[in-house]
Amino acid sequence: MKKYNSTVAQCDLSVVIPTLNRREVLKRVLDALAHQTYPADRYEVVVVDDGSTDGTQDVVEAAGRTGPPAVRYVRQTPGKRGPASANNLGIKAAQGEWILFLNDDVVADPHLVEEHVRFHRAYGDIIVQGRVVN
Repeated sequence: MKKYNSTVAQCDLSVVIPTLNRREVLKRVLDALAHQTYPADRYEVVVVDDGSTDGTQDVVEAAGRTGPPAVRYVRQTPGKRGPASANNLGIKAAQGEWILFLNDDVVADPHLVEEHVRFHRAYGDIIVQGRVVN
């Protein structure tokens, strides 16, 4: 597991993103996660690469150098095991108290992380599922 900008003092939330050859849209996803209303030093992003060949690792490394938030790259080996397996690996790598699974094509609203943490604090250990706006 290779880490970039991985210092998280008190990590409330880990955003786990499985990906495979989606480098261009992943840039937008990571940019949106870097511009959240929640304090960037209180959450991390864990990108689990399922065997990409399109330079995905370079995108994640670049995002990790500009943080916070902390951005970590995890490569699933062998690759192409699917998003469920990548999510499980992301859980193992996560340092947050709570985990938010995000697809590699979901560009987050600026309040996503803040609202996700707020719901967990208000209602305990629950599954939070929100609206999707296309």
